[in-house]
Amino acid sequence: NKSEIEVSEINLTLKSPPDLSIITEKSESIPVTFSWSAKNANKLKLELAYDSRFQNIFKAFNVDNDSHTTNLPQGNYYWRISSEKSKTKKKSNREYSSFRKFTVYTVSPPVILSPAKNQVFSYANLPPIIPFTWKRLETARSYKLEISTAQSFSEIKKTFSTNQSSLGVDGLEPGKYFARLIT
Repeated sequence: NKSEIEVSEINLTLKSPPDLSIITEKSESIPVTFSWSAKNANKLKLELAYDSRFQNIFKAFNVDNDSHTTNLPQGNYYWRISSEKSKTKKKSNREYSSFRKFTVYTVSPPVILSPAKNQVFSYANLPPIIPFTWKRLETARSYKLEISTAQSFSEIKKTFSTNQSSLGVDGLEPGKYFARLIT
């Protein structure tokens, strides 16, 4: 405070997740395990916030051991541990660890929206342009569309790379084709 300086040992050390880590899963709610070490600490609290100043707290958990797992939705978070200091002079204060930032992403596999499964394209003179569309994924920078005559994709006939979420394919001979999207 304004009248004195206090020097103390840091008793709270964060272990996992590391700073600036990215945690991905295929589910909407992703389990995240937090771990730390604490010595001479009472009434530990794990705090998750949307900002580094911890003014916009997402959740706070009273914890008894050196780890805690909770499910989190997609987003950016900051985390820290705090403990109650022993009573000094007139009031009881909390000691805080450093903080770390991490990001949670829900990773969905790419899904082709059109053409529909088993869709048939008929034509008279020239093969039609087949429109492929898919839902844009937040975590994908580019897409690779592969078209094959074999379901196992052992005979790939055409390959396209794009950063768009649609593509027109022409020049396919009559036959049955399989398509897959890779991010």
